[in-house]
Amino acid sequence: MRKLLFITFSFLTTLVYGQQLKIQDTIHVTEFVSGQKINSTKIMPDTNYVVLLNPKDNLALSMDELYEIKKILKKCINDNKTLLFDYTKYKRQYSVYKDKNGDKIVHVNCFCGGASRFKDWKKQLVIVDDGGKCFFNIKINLKAKKYSDLDINGEA
Repeated sequence: MRKLLFITFSFLTTLVYGQQLKIQDTIHVTEFVSGQKINSTKIMPDTNYVVLLNPKDNLALSMDELYEIKKILKKCINDNKTLLFDYTKYKRQYSVYKDKNGDKIVHVNCFCGGASRFKDWKKQLVIVDDGGKCFFNIKINLKAKKYSDLDINGEA
């Protein structure tokens, strides 16, 4: 039996696990089995990022804010595509705080490498010297819906 799958991704929900906030992607699958169209929805967790919550500020991110972060981060990578890898190559850490104007700012720390390289990346901020385009960070102002302060690590 032959199946053709058409997959699209969209954010579905957020889940809170202790001090880590996770989102899941919904995969809308259209299968054609023996000429019949079958629609289904499958949930796949996005395991490439974590929100590191500061107990002092305890600022959470809403589903809309998580979507906006992803959108702005993809724009940043696209704007700098000669300097950075594709969005999917990075693990991401989000730290949230408010600036002097009361705007919610998200510090996004991006890095390449498997979980075996940085075993505690879901609990501790990954900081390295050098590493080139495998390591960069930006700030995202959620109110202004803009990124700033792109900092790409240098080469050794």
